[in-house]
Amino acid sequence: MKFYNIVALKKSYIIIVLIFFISSCTNNKSITEFTSNNIPRNINVYEDNFRSITTAIEREPTNPKLYNLRGIEYAKIGLFEHSIQDFRKAIKLDPKYYQAIYNEGQSQLRIGDSKKAIDNFNLSIEIFPNYSKAYFSKGLYYKDNKDYELALSNFDSSIKHDQNNADAYHHRGTLYQLLKEQNNALQDFDKSISLKRNNYISLYSRALSYTALKRYNSAVDDLNQVLHSKPDFLNALFARAKVYEHMEEYRLALKDYEKIISIDKNNRHAKKSSSFIKRKKL
Repeated sequence: MKFYNIVALKKSYIIIVLIFFISSCTNNKSITEFTSNNIPRNINVYEDNFRSITTAIEREPTNPKLYNLRGIEYAKIGLFEHSIQDFRKAIKLDPKYYQAIYNEGQSQLRIGDSKKAIDNFNLSIEIFPNYSKAYFSKGLYYKDNKDYELALSNFDSSIKHDQNNADAYHHRGTLYQLLKEQNNALQDFDKSISLKRNNYISLYSRALSYTALKRYNSAVDDLNQVLHSKPDFLNALFARAKVYEHMEEYRLALKDYEKIISIDKNNRHAKKSSSFIKRKKL
């Protein structure tokens, strides 16, 4: 395997790691699994981690955990083919190393081999049937591919094996929204919010379910909390404006649309809604 010059990777790392962070932000894994949660905060930390692990591998070439950790480091900067090679070395040394099997699946998913990814997730579950993270990742995959029955089954299993997984409750809640089961969605968002501090995404999502159920005051309460911590969150501003319209609070709705336009001057939806209120409602 080619050993990359770490200094030469600095510029590409900064770009790639940001993309990887955004695409992975819903994952919830321990240090044995790669995730945005354990991405180093700067390139120097990454270099130190990489050098330390590589040195350790040279000293202990038969230690599968070290290859798994270096595979995680490769995955963090988007070098998924290299991460797969290291995960496979870990698996060869320990065929029951379900975390490395799972990690290879995550990297396979990133390079577009969803069949191999699902096979790896299934194998990790076969080895460790209580592996909540693998069920969760399968749930995300099936949800994204609109196989809602399989997605729901896997989210159920993820929660069964880890009842403190806030992300699993959140994503099952959003799945219930797609299925028009708003009361079930509310229960899952309630649980997600109770488990995770500053959980503005679940607050926002719960507000959408309240709106669908015409519980407008509750929706406004949630959106107010979201916008208190994230004042420029355009989706929340737009959602609150729509709720205000339902409540016939047109001046408050107009105020939110105007704030959206001040942040995003080309926002056609806000401009159209603002114009309509000015012409028809005030």
